[in-house]
Amino acid sequence: FFFKQKTAYEILSGLVGSEMCIRDRTLKEAFRLNLQNVEILEEIADNYFNIEEWKKAAECLQRAVNFEPTNGDLWVKLGDAYLNLEGYKQSAIECYEKAFQHAEGDTNKGKIAITLNDLLSSDQALGAKYTELLANLQSF
Repeated sequence: FFFKQKTAYEILSGLVGSEMCIRDRTLKEAFRLNLQNVEILEEIADNYFNIEEWKKAAECLQRAVNFEPTNGDLWVKLGDAYLNLEGYKQSAIECYEKAFQHAEGDTNKGKIAITLNDLLSSDQALGAKYTELLANLQSF
């Protein structure tokens, strides 16, 4: 009977599984403690982004924007998480709108405007509500 050596891929996928358990415990512990440290919540969300756990990333970022509602960068990340979740396009658009309101500098506003413009112009069903917003975005 021979010992089968694991491939690098098998070892790495085992580590990812372990890391996911640690992240899940960290997130649950952060919520249990009512963690209000936005930097830690953002770091946890970034880890979920890395493994494409969009819903868990959104949970962290939603909590973070509750503590820092004028942080445009957090709104962008939350919009990105929602955009990757099926059925959350409207939520993503609302997050990008808030990000645009709180963005610092023309460069950030320009990037957000491009994203919003792409989302809004690709969905005719959104209607007149966004017509004015689109007109304002065109200036960037």
